Amino acid sequence: MSYGLPLVTIVALCYNHYDYLTETLDSILNQEYENLEVIIVDDFSKDDSVELIENWLSKETLSWSFIRHEVNWGICKSLNETLDIANGKYFKIIACDDLMMPNFISTMVERFELLQEEYAMIYSDVQTINENSEAFGLTPFVERGWDTEEKVPSGELFDQLAGSCFIPAPSTLLRTRVLQEIRFDESLIIEDLQTDSNKTNHTLNTTKKNSKKTKTKN
Repeated sequence: MSYGLPLVTIVALCYNHYDYLTETLDSILNQEYENLEVIIVDDFSKDDSVELIENWLSKETLSWSFIRHEVNWGICKSLNETLDIANGKYFKIIACDDLMMPNFISTMVERFELLQEEYAMIYSDVQTINENSEAFGLTPFVERGWDTEEKVPSGELFDQLAGSCFIPAPSTLLRTRVLQEIRFDESLIIEDLQTDSNKTNHTLNTTKKNSKKTKTKN
């Protein structure tokens, strides 16, 4: 039951992600958290991504939204488009070559709900995976020696992030209201650094979240 749970908007961004799409969509569908608003955006893919998405959606009874661009908008403009229609308290961006563990949203929301309104984002560790979804290498937190939550940077992080963007972008969950206030800079090619440096941050290093963005999976 989703009664009493805050709504979470998940935006799945697709551009030529045909090879990974099904796995990504399945990982969203398999979230333990039930109160979700899902928006899929295809940004004028040149492969068969649109057909795959339409076929996948036709097999499920879902109220998900699917936006198909007739020209390539770019990531930041596409995200601003979804912010205009997002109703969730929290906002999750997932590229369609990324994955989420089934408990990702539920665990992140549970932590976010304990924080004050000034917190705009929380993040977790990630694990790299190959094209066969096999894990390899060390996670970013392990590489930095962040083996306890106390060691993970938290709070006002603007100065630290200006020097080095250490937050794994696929691991973040954001407060929608803040994003709607600041918007994404459409002159940027990617959204990660702008997002990370504009907000007060809090950390979470126990959630397992998958990503195939850089073939990552945590």
